[in-house]
Amino acid sequence: MATLPEPRLGTFAGLGEHLRQAIELKHATLPSYLTAPHSPDPERGT
Repeated sequence: MATLPEPRLGTFAGLGEHLRQAIELKHATLPSYLTAPHSPDPERGT
């Protein structure tokens, strides 16, 4: 796993970096309620 540098939060650039990392983490972890509707359903044969 890559280690990210610790951005400073005291600046707007630091805040933007924290937000970018948070969004990246959110997009990397799909919740099960989003993936469950796309799972095969044995009763419907899909």
